[in-house]
Amino acid sequence: MLQLLNLSKVILLFFVCSVININCKSKSGKTNTPLTVENIAGVYTITDAKIKTGDTEKDVYNSFNDCQKNNTYGFNKDMVWYLGGVARQTCTGPDDSGTWSLNGNTLTINSQQSGAYQYTITDFNGSVMVAESQSDNNGTQETLITTFTKKQ
Repeated sequence: MLQLLNLSKVILLFFVCSVININCKSKSGKTNTPLTVENIAGVYTITDAKIKTGDTEKDVYNSFNDCQKNNTYGFNKDMVWYLGGVARQTCTGPDDSGTWSLNGNTLTINSQQSGAYQYTITDFNGSVMVAESQSDNNGTQETLITTFTKKQ
């Protein structure tokens, strides 16, 4: 159970630890949806996660358990943020909440449990948000690439 909580915090940390870097076109060539509070607001689940080290990319999503795959990440229009929600009612471990803000291309999460973090979003089409964050893992630079899909 501690691993579930730690992995959720790692995903949160990776997702939150960077500065947003949005291009006019996504990697797929589709036009991005403008980053506004209204467009980002919603409830998301993680639908893909990879760690890239140098030229090597490792899928970590397939190692998630059902609770981790069903975690919800909510960004409310009133700037309240939460992790957990209804999907976690059958899982153990604490939910988390706090506030979020958007300033230009910078999305900041103020988590009650983990403090303040920033995200880098590399692609956003209104329903799918891809976020990349950098981390130093014992001297090795890693990039976590996480895909969040908005629940309808």
